[in-house]
Amino acid sequence: MFLFGSYERIFANLLYCLSRTVGLPQIPAEPEAWFEPLGVISLLAEGLFVLVLFKDRQGPLFKKDR
Repeated sequence: MFLFGSYERIFANLLYCLSRTVGLPQIPAEPEAWFEPLGVISLLAEGLFVLVLFKDRQGPLFKKDR
């Protein structure tokens, strides 16, 4: 389920970038809207989600030295 969430987040980021550059069907391009606060926060949160997932897939985030 977590893996599905990462694919969904990657797809959402891709569509966000497309909507800001070339536009989507029935949604015109908005190149001046790249730095809207909610958009930036969303991209950062989604990127963090994907990074945590891939780090978790490689092994534990914190190794126990005991």
